[in-house]
Amino acid sequence: ADGLVQRIAMVDSEEESENVDKNRPTLTLLNIATAPAGSLLKQIGMLLSRLDNLSQVLVWSESEVVDAQQPCSIDIIELPRVNLSFRAKRVEKIDGSVEHRLYSNDNDGLYISTSTNARDL
Repeated sequence: ADGLVQRIAMVDSEEESENVDKNRPTLTLLNIATAPAGSLLKQIGMLLSRLDNLSQVLVWSESEVVDAQQPCSIDIIELPRVNLSFRAKRVEKIDGSVEHRLYSNDNDGLYISTSTNARDL
């Protein structure tokens, strides 16, 4: 069975309050385990499985998701156990090729490339 887990930003931290913060996006948790082979989500999952168990990797999308099988963007990646988080960005290089990078939220300027070509030396 598929389910949808969403992180909704609230204005107040009071339990009685249900004031949704409209200035911050609703995040939807993506399931790496059910990602199609060869997809960006699966590539990111395989890459991050070197850092921590995939059950401890949270991949969030800012896209509006209504169905668990719907394609969506990958925006934020969190590894709470190792205290790391990343923001995913699509970068177009000078030669016209496109690369997806995971920029660290904790260390400015550092990123992980999801391209296997970028890791070849």
